[in-house]
Amino acid sequence: MRRCVSDLVRQCQIYQHIKNPQQKLGKLTPIRATKPFKIVAWDITGPLPATPAGNRYILFTSEVMQVLAKCLAIILLFLSPYHPQTNGLTERMNKTIKQILNSFMDPLQQNWDQVLPFAVYAFYTSVQVSTRVSPFQSFVWTRPQAPTRPPNSALQVNPKYRDARDLWLFLQKHLPLLRYSLHQNLQIAQQRQKHNYNQGQQEVTYNDPDLVLLYYPIRRTGLSESLLQSWIGPYMILNRIPTNTYRLECTSNGSITTAHVTRMKQYEAPTHFMDRLNNNSATVEGGRCGVGQQTRTDNDTTLTEQ
Repeated sequence: MRRCVSDLVRQCQIYQHIKNPQQKLGKLTPIRATKPFKIVAWDITGPLPATPAGNRYILFTSEVMQVLAKCLAIILLFLSPYHPQTNGLTERMNKTIKQILNSFMDPLQQNWDQVLPFAVYAFYTSVQVSTRVSPFQSFVWTRPQAPTRPPNSALQVNPKYRDARDLWLFLQKHLPLLRYSLHQNLQIAQQRQKHNYNQGQQEVTYNDPDLVLLYYPIRRTGLSESLLQSWIGPYMILNRIPTNTYRLECTSNGSITTAHVTRMKQYEAPTHFMDRLNNNSATVEGGRCGVGQQTRTDNDTTLTEQ
C-alpha cells in the first residue's frame, strides 16, 4: 500500500511540474586555459543610459563575430541557455566594473563613459586571489606604469633593460618559469573552488532515452510567479555533450534544445504516457515545452564546462 501511494505521488503531473529537487545537481568542472588568449569569453552588459559623448563603443553583432571568427580561425563556442555560471569570470568582471562606476559617476549617470577607462585600468592592475598577480602582469609579465606621474614627465624605464633585446632575452629565460608559477597558482585556486562548490552537490548522469523535466519559470501578467509551474516537459535525452550539458527533444512537438544538468530533473512517467510515447504520439496534460528561446540547431557547439 505504501509503495502504491508513493508511486502515485511521484508520477503526479502537477506535483512534478511544481516540486523542486531536494539536492543540488551537477558538479563543477573548471575551465583550464594553457596560455593567454587560448580561451576568450565575452558578454554584453547593460542597459546603460545615453551620455553626451554618444555611443563610442562597438556593439558585437552575430554577423560581425561570425566574419571575425572565420578570418582569424577562431572556434566559436556557445554557452548552454540560462546557465551564466559557465561564463562566471566575465559575469564577475562586469559586476566589479559596475560597482566601480557606481562609486564614481555623477547622480544622473551621465559620465559613466568617462569613468569606464579608469575602472577597467583598476580592474586589470589589481592582484587576483587565484593567480596572485594582476591580469595585466599575467599577460605582459611586467607591472604597468601608474598614471600618477606629473604632466610632461619622462616615462620611467626599467634600468635592467637597456633596449628591446635585453627585454626579449629576459623573457626567453624567465617566461617558462613565470607561466609555470601562474598555472600552479591557478590550479590550486581552481581545486579549492571545486572542492567548496561540490560539497552538497549530487553527480547525476542521464542516458538515451531517459525522460526529464526542464526548469523554465515563466512570468505571466497578473499572476504570482512563485505560484506558477516552473518545470516544463517532459523531454527525452538525445545525447550528452561533455561534461554537464545534454541535447533534449520535446516529446510533444519534437523541438530540440540544449540544457545544463542543473536545470533538469528526472521525470517519473506514468504507464499511459509510456504507451503513448512508444506509439510516437506522446502528450502530457499540464506540461509545456518547445520554448523558442531554447531551440538550438544540430550545428551549434556548446561550451559545457561547469
